[in-house]
Amino acid sequence: MTPAFLMLLSLGAPTTEALPAVGEAAPVFRLRDLAGTIVRLDEMAYPGKEKAWAKKRPILLDFFRTDCRPCREAVPELSAIHERYRAAGLEVLMIALLESEEGRSKLESYLKEAKLPFKVAVDESEHFTSRYLGKEAKLPATFLIDREGKIRHLRRSGGPVAAVFEPKIKELLSAPSQEAKP
Repeated sequence: MTPAFLMLLSLGAPTTEALPAVGEAAPVFRLRDLAGTIVRLDEMAYPGKEKAWAKKRPILLDFFRTDCRPCREAVPELSAIHERYRAAGLEVLMIALLESEEGRSKLESYLKEAKLPFKVAVDESEHFTSRYLGKEAKLPATFLIDREGKIRHLRRSGGPVAAVFEPKIKELLSAPSQEAKP
């Protein structure tokens, strides 16, 4: 084999994953909450005309795991955002990932204690999470998705949620829906 061919072999597949970016369609998911109810992004935020059975609304999507301290620190702010903007149509949704050891019981215990006012869906296999965060999901991560299913703002790090997302939420809620015309 020639040195050039060996060099090509050593390059292999690209090591960087293409993660969704602002302005792109948010990856759709179908997950269950702890009660077993199916939670689907494409029934909350989607392109085109609003369906009578699936009201379009913006989503503040937060990825969480009980052993992630910054994730837990963000919960009071997420709850406050939910309380402030739910009447205006914002849906706060947490996607919970499970710890490798007793993850489901730890999550159930945390949720029982925290009494969150918004929906929590569980991605046990992290299949849908990998579409947002890659194969090695790094937490915390939060995405603001508009009524049309497009990502309008994202953050793949910790820190105050309200200071970063509230101006974007207000802007999004005041904007008219951009439904596709027939």
